[in-house]
Amino acid sequence: MAWKQPKTDWAGKSDADGKYTGDYFNADDYNRIKNNIAELHVLANSVYYPEISIQDAGVDKVVGDYLYADEINVLENNLDKICQGTIPKLAGKKKSYYENTATIDFVELNRIEKCCLELYNNIVNQRDNGRYRLSFTLGAGRRGF
Repeated sequence: MAWKQPKTDWAGKSDADGKYTGDYFNADDYNRIKNNIAELHVLANSVYYPEISIQDAGVDKVVGDYLYADEINVLENNLDKICQGTIPKLAGKKKSYYENTATIDFVELNRIEKCCLELYNNIVNQRDNGRYRLSFTLGAGRRGF
């Protein structure tokens, strides 16, 4: 999987007649977010953070697949775990979703995708421009320190 540019301009709006003309969340959007979070997980574990474990979010969705509340919750939980293990201030307020209630909206999608983008930029910057470490440990094998 490769990083895909997040959509950070989600909008919910209606025309003068009350017909919804905003953005719709679909399988491609779900897959982008899911795979970007997986990429963040790999990146975070490749830098100098303690090992972060996340839940498997399953296979990609295709057009016609339903998106369930528990799948959105997995994305929320995984992103929160990565934030808590790397840069907690980016986490924002995690939301939980339940069956037969309101689904994720454009406000939450913007929060999630902007958080992913900020995390990606920060982790890549740390990886590429961060503090260099010695390739060996000083005093290795010696006791009594």
